Amino acid sequence: MLALKEELFKRYALFSSQGKKDEKLKSKNTKSTDEGEFTQEKVASIDKCAFCNPKVIQNQMVYKQGDFSVLYNFRPYTEGYHFMITSYLPLHVEDWQNFSHEDVMNIDRLAQALVREIKKDSGSDDIILFVQNGMGAGMTVPHGHMHVLLRPSKLHLVSQVLLETSNHKRKGLTSEEMDPVKKKFNQKLSQSLKL
Repeated sequence: MLALKEELFKRYALFSSQGKKDEKLKSKNTKSTDEGEFTQEKVASIDKCAFCNPKVIQNQMVYKQGDFSVLYNFRPYTEGYHFMITSYLPLHVEDWQNFSHEDVMNIDRLAQALVREIKKDSGSDDIILFVQNGMGAGMTVPHGHMHVLLRPSKLHLVSQVLLETSNHKRKGLTSEEMDPVKKKFNQKLSQSLKL
């Protein structure tokens, strides 16, 4: 995974400088330890990735630890309790299987802390953790991440399935609407992970 991280940092630096972008892109087509090729399209997708977009990160960031961050879902299934744990900019890991064992352990540590804090805050232990890998599995952001959320009520869950099968989009929250939840869980995670 270290070689993959180094390659991705190089790629991020490449895209950060607009001047030589096209020239370097044409000359780069190297293999990584994930046994996948860094094609021009795959590397270019980093620039279009929502979880690599500084504006998205700024709007949704709840907590950051090492290479990973907890983001509040701006279209939550359960308002106040729907988070995502993902690698942090500039570490773009497109698919779950490309995370190292150590990366998954770090994600799991954040997930466990988040589960504890959601349980304390909500008074419920009905918490769902899931990963969608690939667009066919419902993944909408091509950047590996885990969802951690309070289980919606049965009525809400049924209506959500009906809405999604009819291509109805969930309401997106504004930055101001997300702020109280982000601040509350930032404090909770900061305290929980210091133990």
